[in-house]
Amino acid sequence: MRVAEAIRQAQAAVREQEAAIRASGKRLGGRFGAEVVRETEKAILVRMTFRLNDGEPRPMEWWLPTSQARVVEGFVEAPEWLIQQKLQEARTRFGRTSQVYFSYELIGV
Repeated sequence: MRVAEAIRQAQAAVREQEAAIRASGKRLGGRFGAEVVRETEKAILVRMTFRLNDGEPRPMEWWLPTSQARVVEGFVEAPEWLIQQKLQEARTRFGRTSQVYFSYELIGV
C-alpha cells in the first residue's frame, strides 16, 4: 500500500468517526495520557511530552479548566477545540509552525 493511499484511508476513517460522534449529539473531544501534576477546584495541571520533527521529546505542562477537562482512568479528556488551542501554544513555544506531534484518541464529550 502506498503511503498516500494509507493517509487517505486514515483521514476517511477519522471523518467517519467525527460524523458518528456529531450524530450522537456529542461534541468532538480527545483523550490523552498525561501526568497530573496538580489539581485545584478550578483547574488541572498536566504534564505531557511532545515530539518535534527531530524526534526529540519536549515536556510541556498545561493548565486545563475543570469545567472543560477531566481525568478518567489515568487519561485526560477535553474538548477538541481546547486540545487544538493547547497544541497551537506548543507550536508557538517551540518555534515551529506545524512540526509538533501529539497523539490523542478522538472521543465524544
